[in-house]
Amino acid sequence: MTYRAELSPQVLRQLAGMPEQVQFALAEALGVIVVDPYDPTTSEPTPNPRIRQAVFGGVGLVDYLIWDELLVVVAVDLVWGG
Repeated sequence: MTYRAELSPQVLRQLAGMPEQVQFALAEALGVIVVDPYDPTTSEPTPNPRIRQAVFGGVGLVDYLIWDELLVVVAVDLVWGG
């Protein structure tokens, strides 16, 4: 089953000041993540088992929370190095 992607208020604030290419890169990454949020080829675990990290756009990092019960992933934090 495919999960639904959501953006936390923090991520929305972070995106507001970033170039449009960041928004597109994040959307592209989330499109892959929702297919399998636990895929070890596209993301890595963190100390919190419900949160994983994925690289996006070649220089960004997104932390996302996985709610298996709701089939939702929520982007909770971004780092953009571009």
